[in-house]
Amino acid sequence: MPTITLKQPHGFWRSVRLGLVHIAEQDGRWQLPHLLFVLDIGAEKQSHKPLWRLPGGKRRPDETTEAALKREFLEETGMSIRRGRHLLLGDDLPHAERTRSLMAVNILVGGVRPEPTPGFATDEVAEVRWFAAGALPTGREPASLGHPIDHYNRQQVRDTLSYHWGELRGMPYAGVLRGLC
Repeated sequence: MPTITLKQPHGFWRSVRLGLVHIAEQDGRWQLPHLLFVLDIGAEKQSHKPLWRLPGGKRRPDETTEAALKREFLEETGMSIRRGRHLLLGDDLPHAERTRSLMAVNILVGGVRPEPTPGFATDEVAEVRWFAAGALPTGREPASLGHPIDHYNRQQVRDTLSYHWGELRGMPYAGVLRGLC
């Protein structure tokens, strides 16, 4: 993965979160984007119900932001990340500076959607799954899908995409991305 260059020094971000988006074309039409979420069961330890959220966590003091994004993503999904067509950083958004939490959105365009290792789980993550943008769980579905999406994470993805809309709007797949904004 190429180096991710940020405007802030690497020690500025206390935590990082990565929204991985995949867009594919089929029969000459762009399909709904898919977003990768992890089912966080670590929240149960703090008496919260499990919920689907974006991979991420705390940055270690000696770590660069790029290293933290790679490590957290690997730890929580079992997958290595590669840089997509667009790597959008929410580093200029108001909540980023206030919370010192960086939201990055990595957009993979075309090709085969990378699949998580079947059965991958950790002490904090019960499942890793792609969801079509129009079919995100609401909390009313059966089994593990019956857990809701972390709406704050979803809003961070929307805010980051909206902030970078100027560089995305000329792309042939912009119409399907617009639904995420």
